Amino acid sequence: MPLHPDFPIIEGAIQLTDRWALTLPRQFNRRMEKGNLVIWHPGLTIWLSAWGTEDGLSIADRVADAKANAAESATDWSEETENGVSRLSYSLSETKEEGQTVYSLNAFAYTTDGQVLAAFYTDDPAQILVAKEIAKSVRPFEGA
Repeated sequence: MPLHPDFPIIEGAIQLTDRWALTLPRQFNRRMEKGNLVIWHPGLTIWLSAWGTEDGLSIADRVADAKANAAESATDWSEETENGVSRLSYSLSETKEEGQTVYSLNAFAYTTDGQVLAAFYTDDPAQILVAKEIAKSVRPFEGA
């Protein structure tokens, strides 16, 4: 399936906000919806939200909060810190009423001055590997 012709197409290194960037391994469409950046191509949709540190919580507190608020059915947990970015991710799957299974990866990136949530959705479990690659690419924007 082709990309949607009515929306901008992006690929490669992308600046998300004045603080954050990521790298897309192929072409995606983009749009803003409900204050979030939505990036998608057929088979994979990413909702991105970014915040500062106005709440005064440490990175450890933010990670603990994300863990505490995750669904009990979360699996495939990953936690790491590299190059000043702490990351947390987990996977979920949900079977819809019509019998279709939706797979998701919730990936958080934290620094001392901000955080990003990237929520990936797909009906193809193989796309979770692409989602993990993109999630690992979320990093502070070098121009910040």
